[in-house]
Amino acid sequence: MKKIFRFNVVLFAAFFCLFAWSSMSKAGVSAPRQALEERVTEIMDILKSPEFQNKATHEAAIDKIDAVIRTIFDFEQFSARTVGPHWPGFTPEQKKNFQDAFAALLRATYLDKLDSYSGEKVLFTGETASSKGDKVEISSNVVLKDKTIPVSYRMILRNGRWAVYDLIVEGMSLVQNYRSQFQDILNSGTPEELIQRVWEQTKKIREKPKDAGASR
Repeated sequence: MKKIFRFNVVLFAAFFCLFAWSSMSKAGVSAPRQALEERVTEIMDILKSPEFQNKATHEAAIDKIDAVIRTIFDFEQFSARTVGPHWPGFTPEQKKNFQDAFAALLRATYLDKLDSYSGEKVLFTGETASSKGDKVEISSNVVLKDKTIPVSYRMILRNGRWAVYDLIVEGMSLVQNYRSQFQDILNSGTPEELIQRVWEQTKKIREKPKDAGASR
């Protein structure tokens, strides 16, 4: 449990990589890194807006951030890779339902806690492309108050756009972390049971009391 808890805490900081202004250079930026930077700019504009700071409109601002995240994260790839070899056995409807449930779980775990942001920064340090040029891993360091954490974004080119399909935090994969949990359920259960369990976990997270934001 400690390993999973630490992973989730560090991954929470990693998600702020998309919300913190980086030192990415404008010159010579590759297409995938440019896609990340554009989303960073959009999200930063929302975080700085009166809408995000206002309690009455805060949730609507979170929804806008969620919409931006969905343009840079490939939830279909996330879902397929976390379910693993069981994925072909899902019906189209089950795949859609699982994607919705998994996206909701990620939002409840990370996006709904944006008020916890306390100045984390990210420095992009490099990238490695696949031989075919359709995948790239962008490396970065998340700078916290007392430490620096290596985080890598794995991106894939699909349907003419670059999208994130996995995050690697201190050598630990988001996909692999969830896959190990989902496999335990699917080895003895059904896709419907997995979908239900994911929604139940999302509900538990959402029911936990939030810390009051400093400005609200």
